[in-house]
Amino acid sequence: LPRPQATPPREAPRAWRWVPFPDGSGRVRLPEGWQIRSTYQGAVDIVGPHGEGISLGFSLPIPTPEAAANPLTGQPMPGVVAAYPADPVTSLRELGPRLVARFGGSFQVERVIEAAPVASPTGGSAAYVLYDCTLQGRAMRALSLIDCSPAPTGWWTYYYSTVGAPRPAFAKALPVMMKIWESWAVDPEVFRRRLQSALRAMEQTHRLLREAAENRTRSFEKGLVDWTEVFRGDRAVRDTLTGETRYTDIGWARKRVEKLNELAGYPRFREIPLRELMGE
Repeated sequence: LPRPQATPPREAPRAWRWVPFPDGSGRVRLPEGWQIRSTYQGAVDIVGPHGEGISLGFSLPIPTPEAAANPLTGQPMPGVVAAYPADPVTSLRELGPRLVARFGGSFQVERVIEAAPVASPTGGSAAYVLYDCTLQGRAMRALSLIDCSPAPTGWWTYYYSTVGAPRPAFAKALPVMMKIWESWAVDPEVFRRRLQSALRAMEQTHRLLREAAENRTRSFEKGLVDWTEVFRGDRAVRDTLTGETRYTDIGWARKRVEKLNELAGYPRFREIPLRELMGE
């Protein structure tokens, strides 16, 4: 007689809870073991318990090579990531590694498994892209929504929302990550303010580029780095005693430093702006 098959044990149901963003710009529903790493104006970085990562709602301003050129020499500005607008897959392959490298990381698309074009709400080129990549030396699989949209004054916007996990765990993690993505809720007013802020920032940066004075070059680069830090949404906090540097939400960094110094009894901790961190 055939032996009865043992019923595989079922996983315990996950405890989900709504987590509001610290800056009040939105909220997301997370299962136990998942945490928000940083938020800014509706965008959010989330980490899972087994190496999963989710980044939702990030928009980066990208200048064309002409817009990023030094007005005196015509040469590219040092440290500025410039590129022409392209389709989502090309931008992911070519621009993605440069953006990550700009902040000291490593990223490489190894294989695009599938790309599905979708309508862009901004009139740009958008698609869902499933791909294998290497991120900080780890073999990952990710699903991204990428939207490449034109903007005024020689700039364009690279928007992305991504869910990813180590390759062996991706299939199992995907339903949970998609459920988190679907729960992501942002205050509509935040989107309006964010777009206006982005356009103002690009116009200001464009004006700085066109000012024909050598001493303005460094001012432009600092302004671009500051603007990028705001969109990343995190700020470095350094322990001056041990030299250890960690990241916290940029909107709470000052209060966090004040509290840490209060507990230490002296100014042991301090904020490190991105432009200072990059100059070290």
